[in-house]
Amino acid sequence: MDPTQDSTDAAYLSMLTRTIPGVGNTPYVPTASKPTSSISHITNKNTATNDLTAHSTHAIAILEHAQQDALFISEGEERFQTVDIFIPSNQSHAPSSLPSTTTTTVTTSSNTAARPLPSESDLLSILKEAQLLPNESDIACEQTTDLHIILNQSNPGSDKIQSALLDLFHYDPTASPTQHPTVALYRVILPSSPTRVHLWILGWVDQHLMGFHTISIET
Repeated sequence: MDPTQDSTDAAYLSMLTRTIPGVGNTPYVPTASKPTSSISHITNKNTATNDLTAHSTHAIAILEHAQQDALFISEGEERFQTVDIFIPSNQSHAPSSLPSTTTTTVTTSSNTAARPLPSESDLLSILKEAQLLPNESDIACEQTTDLHIILNQSNPGSDKIQSALLDLFHYDPTASPTQHPTVALYRVILPSSPTRVHLWILGWVDQHLMGFHTISIET
């Protein structure tokens, strides 16, 4: 455990990377190759192989390719992790029941109907139901469709991250953010560790919220 982390934050990070023990705490060592051991995948316990369509399986492959050797630079360096949160249609936060006040304007490449992105409160509920957030009160969440901090060229691999967001969500960084709200950045701040801001970059692929997770160190 990083000596600067408290026990709650360390437990949260361990939970996020629980499917591949130790990956989240492995220091970055630049190499010429792209080792598969660098792939860290966040999912929820409800996700099963038979929940994946051909489109969502292809989407995971795009995300995993993009996050290899990609880093987010803040006051530290953090890897990206791929995210796949399956939400069955009978759950309270399924796509059909999300608020209609936040709507998308284009469809994904699978030709499914455009779905509203989760609001801040919806995302916190989704993450808690998926057991991807600790049992804490007063967790803050901020949502934006401006991804410039993620796609900043100072972040190694930002071009591949941008390409993946374009392929999956038609995200165009040169367009007005309100024109293509098919993907959003959510800043989740735990009261127990306010200097480690969890960044979730998410959009819908079928019944899955997919995208990336990383951490911004903000002292």
